[in-house]
Amino acid sequence: MKLVLTCLLLIGSSFFVAGQDRNREEKGADSAGQIVERKYNRFNDETTVTLKRQRILDSNSPRQVLEMSAKATFKGEKPTDTFDAVEIVFTSSAEKSPYSGSIELNFIVDGERVRGSHASVGRSFNPTPPLASDLKLAKNIVAVVNVDAIRKVAGGKKVEMQLGSTELSLDATTLNNLREFASSVFGK
Repeated sequence: MKLVLTCLLLIGSSFFVAGQDRNREEKGADSAGQIVERKYNRFNDETTVTLKRQRILDSNSPRQVLEMSAKATFKGEKPTDTFDAVEIVFTSSAEKSPYSGSIELNFIVDGERVRGSHASVGRSFNPTPPLASDLKLAKNIVAVVNVDAIRKVAGGKKVEMQLGSTELSLDATTLNNLREFASSVFGK
């Protein structure tokens, strides 16, 4: 009898743990260290996938800190043929901003040029958290990038990026986070 109760207790607790893991995956943001969050709003039948802000540049000469986040919103739980763009937001803090007006975002993915999009520059009021305490001038740069470009960038091994006059190579961590974001959006 004790053996039967012990087995039932073990089976019950394994179902509880599996359920908790499933809840943790669905909530995303509640789990520590999650960089991608996926939320479905059943009231308006809309899914939003967010790549949380991550630092992609911290240079000393000239002094600039640049962070990137991305967001995809689409009807239903999976993107449809009408879903065609992802919003990428860059937040820059610098001694003197290298960005103004309208600029371009472009990539070179494994040696192939990939056109990003035009990006609009606006003032960032109180970036949260502050990017760099020594830098007081902050700008938000918003680009709406087509899905094909996002897929190419996420699938690349070596990705170089140009945002206005700023050029950089995306590191392995950033590329892995972009792959996780794309996988959450496209279900691959």
